Amino acid sequence: MTGSQELDVLCYILVVSFGLSILFNRNASSGGLDIIAKIMNKYLHIELGRAMSISGMCVAVASVLIYDKKAVALSILGTYFNGIVLDHFIFGQNMKRRVCVITKKEEQLRDFIIHNLHSGATFYEAVGAYNMEKRNEIITIVDKSEYQKLMNYIVHEDPDAFVTVYNVNDMRYRPKI
Repeated sequence: MTGSQELDVLCYILVVSFGLSILFNRNASSGGLDIIAKIMNKYLHIELGRAMSISGMCVAVASVLIYDKKAVALSILGTYFNGIVLDHFIFGQNMKRRVCVITKKEEQLRDFIIHNLHSGATFYEAVGAYNMEKRNEIITIVDKSEYQKLMNYIVHEDPDAFVTVYNVNDMRYRPKI
């Protein structure tokens, strides 16, 4: 396509990974190796990107009988990185944040999470190791837009709050009705 195999592989990784992530997020398939990847994901519980890499590697390794070593090496690397980028696109769109907060304004934060973000929260009793003081840790899981609202609220209302944030790739729960 470009005259450079390396550049072609890079374009392949970006374009194909982005396209497949759209298909996978819509629970669709292109009819290629992604069908095998979806089967591996369903029955072996392997992430879709990793499953695409594994199934693609089988094809890439088999191509050693037909193509030169450079093409095979690029194919193997391209397939591997395609899986990594694919997982990034898939999980990046559904990424949530687990925010853990220790604050003196617990009730106000709880009220903000429930009434403004329309989300839930869990309180855990925590004991500080330095002074053995008991405090509550408030944990909530929010999406990207809610995360910004929550952090803005915390910075404005209690700049002394202790906050830790974790990325959450998968979450299973039964919503309250």
